[in-house]
Amino acid sequence: MRYIINENQSELLQKTFNSLLSNFTSLEEVERVYDYYDSKRGTYIDFNPINFYSDIGDADAWESDDWSFQYAPEPPYGEQVEGYPTPVLIYPKYLFKNILDMFGDRFNDLLKEWFESTYGYRVNTVINDYESENFIPYS
Repeated sequence: MRYIINENQSELLQKTFNSLLSNFTSLEEVERVYDYYDSKRGTYIDFNPINFYSDIGDADAWESDDWSFQYAPEPPYGEQVEGYPTPVLIYPKYLFKNILDMFGDRFNDLLKEWFESTYGYRVNTVINDYESENFIPYS
């Protein structure tokens, strides 16, 4: 079944979405540097996102790098990745599963609006961590 959402309903939808993300409004921002060899491209990658953590202790080690959002203002190889214009906002799919189920194909637009108004960073592209392998391959 398809629903048509008018402007007033769109505002209500955004407010509802925003309230569901209230636990994510005061995350710690940490600039990270991921520098490693990408064997698929035969070159080193220099990826410098801003990671958003609910617990800053999660940023201590590569193995436990448990971020809630990853914001990439620049592309990973210094050049735009086709289909992923920066800035890119990446979210872990498992963390937002229930909200994704509720909002379906509207999720990315609602997340973009919420993130821009909450943290003040402009976003062009929103992707989940599985899709991010096309943007930033981890070898």
